[in-house]
Amino acid sequence: LGGDALAANKIESVANLTGLVPGLVMRNTAGSLAAISFAMRGVNSNPSAPLQDKQIALNIDGVYVGGSRGTLGELMEVERIEVLRGPQGTLFGRNSTAGAINVVTRNPTGDMAFTQMVGYGNEGQIRTRTTIDTPQFGPFSAYVTYIHDESRGDVRNLGAGTVWDRTNPFGGVGRQTSPKWVGGRNYENV
Repeated sequence: LGGDALAANKIESVANLTGLVPGLVMRNTAGSLAAISFAMRGVNSNPSAPLQDKQIALNIDGVYVGGSRGTLGELMEVERIEVLRGPQGTLFGRNSTAGAINVVTRNPTGDMAFTQMVGYGNEGQIRTRTTIDTPQFGPFSAYVTYIHDESRGDVRNLGAGTVWDRTNPFGGVGRQTSPKWVGGRNYENV
């Protein structure tokens, strides 16, 4: 799935892939809102067993994410998401007997750029996303992304006057910085 398809389908977290990728089911794990359970090809990867090897590998930029806690967070600056079905041990190691999900983030552009997106939703939700690309400085280039997502909640107790906030406890604020080394790996200072 490319970045354009992710933006068109409003994919903001890994959990939103369920309706977009055939044969892939993702659900919150009972007892933990921060962990997600992956199911692919009839095999379920249980995140609530911390010492158990997972059958579906989750990788971010090719680096294995051992547990699924925190994977419900924001997907920031994603270039593409690769969903691979079937045993992927030669590419992603032993924890990929049912398949693998690889999230590839974009590289900095090396040019000065600023983008801002603002969205409004029901229950007083407001979501902002700010990205700043820095110009290339010698061999370095980077970008910084900041996401703020808030909602006032959806249950109001009129008797006591309190609000039970049923917002995503892990959605609030996100950030991502991505420095990139431009050029070769050798550096010489004469």
